Amino acid sequence: QLRKFARRNWLEITTASIVVVMLIMTSIVSAIMANKARAAEIVARKNQTRAERELSRANAIVDFTDTLLEGIGPAVAVGRDTALLHDILDRAIENVGDKFKDQPGTELAVRSTIGQALYNLGDPKSARDQLLPIYQSTADGPEKDSIERLRAGVQLAHMFHNEFDFENMIKILDEVMPAFERTGQMN
Repeated sequence: QLRKFARRNWLEITTASIVVVMLIMTSIVSAIMANKARAAEIVARKNQTRAERELSRANAIVDFTDTLLEGIGPAVAVGRDTALLHDILDRAIENVGDKFKDQPGTELAVRSTIGQALYNLGDPKSARDQLLPIYQSTADGPEKDSIERLRAGVQLAHMFHNEFDFENMIKILDEVMPAFERTGQMN
């Protein structure tokens, strides 16, 4: 009777067999793909953890450098020989453009630190020379509202204020203040 059924319904049996084989193959392929996805997820998590560690390390170095350079304020530098520090900053300035040419945000942060140090050493012209070009060149790019650019703008406005250049100070503040509001950085 089974043979008779198979002869009469050979098309249906063949179709059902093909469907069963396809389901089994789909299950196998799905299992393989799921394993590959899990492995990729594990690698991605390890890479994310490594990147977070590196970011934390870089931020700690930046914070340390900023703290170190804050110690050269005018009150501390008065009466001391600051030529060596000025030479170190000058050599750093020579390398900044090449090292960070494809990273405007990083270049902005580095030049901001250098500019503040130069300003604290009593060299406002060199400080402006560091901050103003990179501040202006990032005005239309993705760094427009970055916190580094906004801080550099505040530094520039402060420098212009201390030099009684109120026209440039107001121009910078007119750019910076709306950006602080847009980004929610305004307190």
